[in-house]
Amino acid sequence: MLPDPYKILEQQGSLQSSRIVKFRDLDTIRNSQSVLLQYIAEAIALEKTGAKVTFSKEMPAYPPELSTIFEENPLFKVAFLALTPGRQKGYLLHFSKAKQSQTRLNRILACQEKILAGKGMQD
Repeated sequence: MLPDPYKILEQQGSLQSSRIVKFRDLDTIRNSQSVLLQYIAEAIALEKTGAKVTFSKEMPAYPPELSTIFEENPLFKVAFLALTPGRQKGYLLHFSKAKQSQTRLNRILACQEKILAGKGMQD
């Protein structure tokens, strides 16, 4: 929600709302002091208004490899769909980040046991 006219805020992984500023050396901090103080003041003002981030409820698309495994193993599909939406989303993001089909397939197969046990990525 914080405007970023100086393009210094970076997204952390796949988090929707969290942004960070990375400092690579002390000079960067010194040279950015006025901008940082401006961002901090704007963040405090935003917090005081009680503004809340609206998160997307949209579920990532199923990779084709997962759909194929669902067809081959209906029990696995039932187990996956029984997971909470947050756990499903975590797995889908993990599977989809792989660029190659074989890597996506390997990730799905590596997580199969946890999914069948009803566990999430971090459990």
